[in-house]
Amino acid sequence: MTQEQIQEKCNGEVYTLKEFCELCDYAIITSYDGHGYFHDGEKETDVNVFDYSLSADEVWNKYKYVCWYNK
Repeated sequence: MTQEQIQEKCNGEVYTLKEFCELCDYAIITSYDGHGYFHDGEKETDVNVFDYSLSADEVWNKYKYVCWYNK
């Protein structure tokens, strides 16, 4: 699915992984603002974006998007 197709089904905001990382780098999104889950292009996962047990390689190789839900 494309980002636009995912957005149509998501009740939150959908970002590419790169977009989401940039928002976090600039502190526009923090763990206090809400919660998000990775999306692999087929389905939203139950893997929290702030799960620090995942390696960067694992994240970049598995996931394309983030579904973000503001508080």
